[in-house]
Amino acid sequence: MSRSLRGLAALALLLAAAAAVGSSPPAQASGSIVAVRVEGAITYATYEVVADALSRASRQGSPLLVLVNTPGGSLDATKAMVEAFLNSRVPVVSYVHPKGATAWSAGSVILLAAHVAAMSPGTVVGSAQPVAYSPLSGAEPVEDEKVVNALAEYVEQVAALRGRNATAARLFVTRNLNLGCEEALEAGVVDLVVDDVDSLLKALHGRRLSLDGQSYVFDTEGAELEWFEGGLRVKALAVLCDPVLASVLFTVGLMGLILGLGSAHPAPALAGGLLILLGLLGLGLDVNVAALILMAAGAALLAVELFVVPGFGAFGVVGIIMLVVGALLSPFAASPERWGIHPEWLSGLSTVSYAVSMPFLGFAALALYKVLKARRLRPSLHIAGMIGQVATAVDELGPSKRGFIMCAGEYWEAVAKDRVAPGERVRVVGKEGPTLIVEKLDGGGGGEA
Repeated sequence: MSRSLRGLAALALLLAAAAAVGSSPPAQASGSIVAVRVEGAITYATYEVVADALSRASRQGSPLLVLVNTPGGSLDATKAMVEAFLNSRVPVVSYVHPKGATAWSAGSVILLAAHVAAMSPGTVVGSAQPVAYSPLSGAEPVEDEKVVNALAEYVEQVAALRGRNATAARLFVTRNLNLGCEEALEAGVVDLVVDDVDSLLKALHGRRLSLDGQSYVFDTEGAELEWFEGGLRVKALAVLCDPVLASVLFTVGLMGLILGLGSAHPAPALAGGLLILLGLLGLGLDVNVAALILMAAGAALLAVELFVVPGFGAFGVVGIIMLVVGALLSPFAASPERWGIHPEWLSGLSTVSYAVSMPFLGFAALALYKVLKARRLRPSLHIAGMIGQVATAVDELGPSKRGFIMCAGEYWEAVAKDRVAPGERVRVVGKEGPTLIVEKLDGGGGGEA
């Protein structure tokens, strides 16, 4: 063979090798595997942890192992995770673990969306029909065909993309189908049934799958798990997003707001407002325009009642009603298509929320009753003894314009012989029943208001 022919042959071999390298990336090198747990109710915080773990796995060239044990949760957060899995450039392994764990409702969708789906013995997947919850009727499956069919089609498409049993996936939603591990394996819903994580890693070793149109080979022999829990921000968000804590924060905040307005003290009201905001954040509300307007208007009226109008009257009552109605339009119970969660978990949520919230509700109601009762009592200070006292006008006063003055550290209703502007000093010169008669102070006059 001539030198030129040998050169052409060598070049052809190099090109073939380069093509082989481009079409089949090297197997996963032994090392660490990023692992994350999906436990309890799925919330936006769950998505944050999983997304961050997926980014870490991508940077390290490592597969992501997701351990699933959940009753379900927010479909918005679940769809975001599914989208991340379907577009991931690293393989994702979902494993229902430990024995006795469940991948119910939204959890079943997470299992279906992974590149490899595995289950432990004694675990269950399915029961994905959306559930509505009402304090009066409890947890009930959603029967609205528009909602059910939309979710069923979505779950079916996710299963089909991963080559899994799309019919079973649809039945998870439309018939609340549940499958044990062996049934799920036989039906083609999952790929593996293994006893524990070590057994899973052994089963994955040498397994091939198509990743971005290219062949990927797992190399998990001797690999160690690197557990990912997220940073401080994610942990704080996880605490706030807990539905039980969020509902308690909202209830306690509402009671604090009412108590603060009833006692005309800003501290409980401001603290209550903060707790309400934290509760709403935790519930992950997708507030529609009407609810947002109602809550904003209600908050504005409560602010007017607290800082402008003395006492507690129509502004406060209407503000509280608007705030409550706006909130009721927005929780997860009002948007069942946004939640896929097991009915038993929702019943537990109701029990715990009421058990924790009712003592706060009782205390706030008792305190408000005491405040209102004290306001109905006759003043203990004899009005006749106030003649000659110097006070400060709180409102504009006049012969036919009643308002409040601050006298002896208390609010008193008063009228003036001449026009008195707010903030001016006045002297008490008489009374008409419980109403004081005052006149503008002419520059002198002692006494302390």
